[in-house]
Amino acid sequence: MIQIEGVSHRYGDREVLSDINLSLVEDRIGVIGANGSGKSTLARLFNGLVVPSTGRVLVDGMDTARDGAGVRRKVAFVFADPDAQIVMPTVSEDVAFSLRRHGLGKDEVADRVRDILGRFGLGGHSDHPAHLLSSGQKQLLALASVLVTEPRPPGTPAFQRSEAAPGTCLGAGHRAGGPGLRRADDAVGHAQQPAGGRTP
Repeated sequence: MIQIEGVSHRYGDREVLSDINLSLVEDRIGVIGANGSGKSTLARLFNGLVVPSTGRVLVDGMDTARDGAGVRRKVAFVFADPDAQIVMPTVSEDVAFSLRRHGLGKDEVADRVRDILGRFGLGGHSDHPAHLLSSGQKQLLALASVLVTEPRPPGTPAFQRSEAAPGTCLGAGHRAGGPGLRRADDAVGHAQQPAGGRTP
């Protein structure tokens, strides 16, 4: 469950969210509003990328302001523009980069990278320059790079999509007691059961 209690947020003198109270438990949640209405800020609250100016956000009882690291193990964030998320030269290096702080051995990292790239149809591109991938492949790489960290128990991945459109449909899966978000109308909506070579 994600709970938002009395949350307001300001950027300087501009208030973008005012006294928001929500409990998110449904499988899919639609967030609709004009550009600049605070949708992206709201989404960023869910894993601590934005900390509220007042109030608090709880993910499975964890306060995003006090336990951001714990929250980010449950909620992954995928940017609308995959180029903003791809940071390493090759496909396999970019996925492995996400595991750098997980204390895994070299062989386990290699196994997890190989497995997730295979699931997303990118196994044959592991040594390719990431910036030369197609737009759809970059979307898949961005998803693979967050899912390799296993933000939720196996079989119940959690996603959060930074939206760029006036409206977005988010799914808040709550199986196994853990919340998560995903963009339901594009690539993220396909990520729970990726098919080889499928592009968003």
